[in-house]
Amino acid sequence: MDIDHSTLHDLNIFGRIEAETVLHLLNYTRTVDGKETLRQMFSEPFGTVEEIAASQQIIKAFIEVLPHFPETITNGTLMVLDKYYGAPVR
Repeated sequence: MDIDHSTLHDLNIFGRIEAETVLHLLNYTRTVDGKETLRQMFSEPFGTVEEIAASQQIIKAFIEVLPHFPETITNGTLMVLDKYYGAPVR
């Protein structure tokens, strides 16, 4: 799905007053990268029903394991995980 700047403005996805935007209302991220990913998702919405359904399944899976997640995940934790998963397999 293509979305133009005027539509984003009309829907107040990203506005001049951040506290009044849809992004702000739905932003429960805890990291800079998380917020940027959310912003990108709003900028480039899914184009097919299958993509929407797949995303819903991922969110459902996260909701089911959410009680087992630590209370705080910092940028430092994410950097360590990124290095760990990016390391070559021996």
